[in-house]
Amino acid sequence: WISNQNGHRQAFLRGMFEGIVGGWTNRRHPISRATFDRFARLSSIGEFMRKLRASGAKRVLLLDAGKAVASFVRAAYDAGLEVCAIADDRLAAKGRHVCGVPIVTDQAARELDFDSVVVSNLSPAHAKTRRESWRLATGTSAWDVLSPEMQVPASNFLIDSRINASINACQAE
Repeated sequence: WISNQNGHRQAFLRGMFEGIVGGWTNRRHPISRATFDRFARLSSIGEFMRKLRASGAKRVLLLDAGKAVASFVRAAYDAGLEVCAIADDRLAAKGRHVCGVPIVTDQAARELDFDSVVVSNLSPAHAKTRRESWRLATGTSAWDVLSPEMQVPASNFLIDSRINASINACQAE
């Protein structure tokens, strides 16, 4: 529905048709679990979410409803985290969900109660852009699983969006 939402209905329908017909006519050659893991980075996402939970996080907000968001939701649940929402201005619509998690606008996401924000995009360029746009709009940081400089804290140091905004406001005075 992402391509359909972005005005690419013809490409969406062609892809759906090719997928259905291809499933009947082509022999499949599945890749190994290890290869899929390297491609989808499931282990990295899972390890990151477990570290985030160990640092004291309980409720997370995910940024971007792209291809990998279901992996992020699953990893968060497996780590014992609650995902309050997925913030994505392009795909937010009333009643739209991924794995039971609502997709909301960035503005609506800012009003939610969460203690960590995680970029759920596996493209390094898009993840960096999304992390920066969130920081500029809110004054708070977002974790990027793939960024080497974004390490989960070892202690109970979490960035609460409301506390961090208050700190930034006090520093500006």
